[in-house]
Amino acid sequence: MERIRQSEFTKFQRCPRSWALTYGRDLVPLSEGPRMPAFSRDCGSATHRGAEVIHNGGSLTEALSAVEGYVEEMRSMRNPDPLVPVSKVDTPEWEKVQRYALGMVEMYSEWLEDTGHDAGFETLGVELDWEVPIPGLDAVAYGAIDLYGRDALRGGTTVDDLKTVDGFSNPPMAADFQLRTYAWAMWRTTGEVPVAAGHRMIKRVLMGGTAKGPKIMYAPIHIDEMILRKHEEVLIVRAKAILEARSFEMEDARLYPVANKDCSWDCNFRSVCPMIDEEDDWESVLELNFTLKSDAE
Repeated sequence: MERIRQSEFTKFQRCPRSWALTYGRDLVPLSEGPRMPAFSRDCGSATHRGAEVIHNGGSLTEALSAVEGYVEEMRSMRNPDPLVPVSKVDTPEWEKVQRYALGMVEMYSEWLEDTGHDAGFETLGVELDWEVPIPGLDAVAYGAIDLYGRDALRGGTTVDDLKTVDGFSNPPMAADFQLRTYAWAMWRTTGEVPVAAGHRMIKRVLMGGTAKGPKIMYAPIHIDEMILRKHEEVLIVRAKAILEARSFEMEDARLYPVANKDCSWDCNFRSVCPMIDEEDDWESVLELNFTLKSDAE
């Protein structure tokens, strides 16, 4: 039985070459000495940890403690040299991640309280793992949903994804693939069609900072059974393409690169990528600088 993670669908669409190295080869960078945090990614993960506590009914104090615990955990994991005290590893950078994440979780808590956004909302699942067979294929799609619940005001279940963002200029399209996939997963898991799915977006700004405009935004999309049946057809087509691509050689033109501004933070292989087109010894570079994800865990 083949397994396709929700994020794998997205990565394959984003860049077939990055997908092939990330999921096909299952490679991650070797940890060589203390590592700087990736601000947007680590800040988002730390914020998620705090929001998870809030969604589970925890207090703001408990949520902030969860953020601090996550940062310390990550700082320790990225300090493979036992002779270097954890407190001395990338301290300014990790302090920035923690400072922003703490403020964002506090802003999120205040937003929920001030707006009454979750009034009448019954939480049914937080960081909810799901796995659904893909019709007609020997494969399953799987992933995790940030927040699933029943909304009394909307008269049905909703699926929400929490995101940290730089701004609100790009709300989700009505055909947002991630949100539709989450709604499809809950439909096929529970038998109930969600009435909506949305992104809860928190701007990456400091608590009490000078940033103007709203700092939290909820951007939902409409969901119904017809939409989910059409989306299932799309999932089948994209799953077939992924399963076929798993047998391609790296030099295959069908594993083409898609270069854009996101490569700087979204791809671990940006330095190796051009070497493949230049027929350099990119395999040796991979061998020296990357390892199997299973070996790194």
